Amino acid sequence: MNETLLFVLLAFVLLVLVVAFFWAALKSAVYKSRALQLDPKEAMMANVAVYREQLTELAAEFEIGRMTEHEFEVAREELAQRLVEDSQAQTQSLAHMGGYDAKSKEAFDPNDSAVFASQRKQTPWIRWTVPALAVLIPVLSIALYSVVGTPTALDYVETTAGPADEAFTPEKLAQMADELTKRLAQEPNNADGWVMLARVERSLSHFESAEKALTKSLSLSQNDDVEIERAEVLAQINHGSFKGEPWSIIARVLKANPDQGNALLLAGSAAFSEEHYSEALKYWQHVQKFVPPNSPDNAALTDAIAKAQERLGVKPLAQSASKGMDAAKSQLIGRVEISPTLATKIHPGDTVFIYAVPVSGSRMPLAMIKTTVAHMPYDFVLDDTNAMNPASNLSSVSEVMIKARISASGNAMPQAGDYGVTKGPVKVGTQNLRLTIVDALN
Repeated sequence: MNETLLFVLLAFVLLVLVVAFFWAALKSAVYKSRALQLDPKEAMMANVAVYREQLTELAAEFEIGRMTEHEFEVAREELAQRLVEDSQAQTQSLAHMGGYDAKSKEAFDPNDSAVFASQRKQTPWIRWTVPALAVLIPVLSIALYSVVGTPTALDYVETTAGPADEAFTPEKLAQMADELTKRLAQEPNNADGWVMLARVERSLSHFESAEKALTKSLSLSQNDDVEIERAEVLAQINHGSFKGEPWSIIARVLKANPDQGNALLLAGSAAFSEEHYSEALKYWQHVQKFVPPNSPDNAALTDAIAKAQERLGVKPLAQSASKGMDAAKSQLIGRVEISPTLATKIHPGDTVFIYAVPVSGSRMPLAMIKTTVAHMPYDFVLDDTNAMNPASNLSSVSEVMIKARISASGNAMPQAGDYGVTKGPVKVGTQNLRLTIVDALN
């Protein structure tokens, strides 16, 4: 039998059994309540029994420390008052009916509640319904799961031996952005939530949306790190240029706090991108004073400093002996070709970008080469010398996505009408890569 059909069938049988048990119990209880009408004295005994049960519960709460002595006394007085009011109402009701004399010698004694409780009857259905369901439901559930379920999913060894979680895909990131947007519609004053949304939007290369989210966060709570993050996003919107507001933000933060780490790092990156290598070196050497030697960030910062020194023609004070051996491991070598089907759609002067980006997270290129259609096919070598930001290069990752794009406008940001191809994930160090540009970007 089909597993889905079997699951539905067994679930239906289980549902019928549960409904049958509860219906029988309810019917029996209603019948008994009609058949066994309480006399006036028993009605009052019922009130006393309920009172004692509630008083016992209050005492238990007090004993385990969930109530203070004052709270216990107040609750007990309220309970006693309610009992008196209920009893008076019951007495008045029965007096109107002519069925009870409040001054009768048959008036209740509180000790009668124990007798009343002992006289209450339970039908067989009520007595056995709960135990039967308590046994039947787990047994049927386990049987059902063993037949159509996945019992190995309960095995810790089996579950932990599986592959690691996949990296966030654009679809997952888009879903996260939607969920955060809905949450922030209900919590618009959540500054941290706006920062989180900005980072997700930034991972999706939605830089304008990321900038707006960061601006909203800053309007709620001033934070230098968020200010610097916004400066970096503004530079991404400006196609990598820090001119104007990005530099103004960096300068303002550093004026208030010359030792602000993220501001110093971004200032170095901005200066390096503008080929002001001596300034970049100054910023990075300053921030390196605050980075612990054993920190993973220190290695990337050391490489960035070495790159700035290299561009200045200054020999680094210390170089790794194995640096030359490891250089090949930080390269990507291959060829970009253009499909003949695009011959009538492109021009020799159109710009071609060849670059590597992280598999997940930021889409800022780790390495980029710029050429033209006239030089196709083009044999490329991507390595740390092609880094747009020495602090974020091919050496800092193990896998990347390789992209090649033809842009008639020469714009570094993808535009409508561009043609391109993407290959990956590709391990850093791979050679003999082949990328053929066939069609327009999706």
